[in-house]
Amino acid sequence: MLSAQLAWAQDDPKVMHYAKCELSNQDPSMDSDDVGIEGTLLFVQEEDDDLDVYGILDNGDNITPNKGKFELNYLAVREIYNFNTCQEMGRFWPEFIGFDVMGSDECALGAAKFDKMGDAIWKNKGSPASIYGDASIIGRGVSVHGCKTPLDESGAEIPVEACCQIEPISEE
Repeated sequence: MLSAQLAWAQDDPKVMHYAKCELSNQDPSMDSDDVGIEGTLLFVQEEDDDLDVYGILDNGDNITPNKGKFELNYLAVREIYNFNTCQEMGRFWPEFIGFDVMGSDECALGAAKFDKMGDAIWKNKGSPASIYGDASIIGRGVSVHGCKTPLDESGAEIPVEACCQIEPISEE
């Protein structure tokens, strides 16, 4: 049966796209013992389908969760990625490709829930972002913010806790 499934999968004409992002805190002013949020994001997208994103994240420390349950940190796709810093990453996706990020129910990634030990096994299925095509997020940045939204009530950006660049893995 496994052989039949493998043969069927090889005959499937759909193309799969993969990308990754290695999160780290890149604030040069931080103490070297305080690593901040780290982790890996895996982006998977079948041609003509929505993007799925999976992540394993760690904030390097125990946390005091919101209302005793967990701490939320918003993950956003950003216009650019600045090497060696998480500052000045440009506008939020999808605004930089012609959509209003705050006026839509769709968000690129959403919020990760960190447990009391500071870990988050996270997934976001059906993201409107794309690995391929004219509006590809390859080469863009991902920012992790210290709250459940990227902006506070006044519209100011909440500080970025960690960031990374989205890189292609391979295409089948």
